Amino acid sequence: MAKDASFDIVSELNKEEVKNGIQIALKELKNRFDFKGSPFEIKLEANQLVIKAEDDYKLEQVKDVLFSKLIKRGVPLKNIQFSSSEHSLGGNARQSAELVNGIDKDSAKKITTAIKNSKIKVKAQIQDDQLRITGKSRDDLQKVISLVKELERQMNAKKQNDADNEYLGKLIKEIVDHSEVEIEPDMVEKRTNEIIKYLEQNIGQYGMDINAYLSMSGQTMETLKEQAKAQATSAVKSDLVIAEIAAIEGIVADDAEINATFEQYKNQYGLDNEEFEKFKKANIENLAHDLVTRKVIDLLIKNNN
Repeated sequence: MAKDASFDIVSELNKEEVKNGIQIALKELKNRFDFKGSPFEIKLEANQLVIKAEDDYKLEQVKDVLFSKLIKRGVPLKNIQFSSSEHSLGGNARQSAELVNGIDKDSAKKITTAIKNSKIKVKAQIQDDQLRITGKSRDDLQKVISLVKELERQMNAKKQNDADNEYLGKLIKEIVDHSEVEIEPDMVEKRTNEIIKYLEQNIGQYGMDINAYLSMSGQTMETLKEQAKAQATSAVKSDLVIAEIAAIEGIVADDAEINATFEQYKNQYGLDNEEFEKFKKANIENLAHDLVTRKVIDLLIKNNN
């Protein structure tokens, strides 16, 4: 009887990719306007990563940039285990992390589930910090290798998308926080009502009205409105700042772009001509706004890199 073949899946850190990620992150940070005159450092010492910055806020920003570069280079962030941050007498923040090899249990379970769902005739067994794959056919083992590579690609893509969104949110917030714009109370009130209405629509899908939601969440309508108002104020201010940047830079959404995007929606949702015209009429202002916002965001990211 032929002996079963096997291989082990072990998550190992590629130190060269870690070093490359550090160099790219340092280059970006040196060109960031918000780091001008602000001390920071990223060092790799044996199996320890050391990050220093002016304060905890800047420390987190340095980590965000570094993480986004490491993800792009396929470095698993779960293998970088940070300790608590430390502070010197001058107030500077420092944090170190151990670089460890081995696949974590959560990732091992996800891979095991994916292999079972694939119906490939192999056995997957979690053994400490590695995952052993055993099968009678080398072809089946090769299929698993291809599957794991695709899973890794998807997980890295998701992590990169999450990192990009978090970085983008912080970038816009920082610009908005340092901008002075006049906000009309009516604009905030309108957006507040829209936020509450959207919440009511969402909970209504589960057969719940606003009173039941308030009771379950332990809130009052007053506290809910205050939360919605704070969210609305931030959103309105962001819109005004983005609109001002668009006006200064001459950024617009032309008819060709708007119509092309609407055509994509028409094909995506399978709308007939009558449905399409109604959809277009109801959403044309929002779409134009979204296209301009996307262009402004792309400009901000480009100028900040």
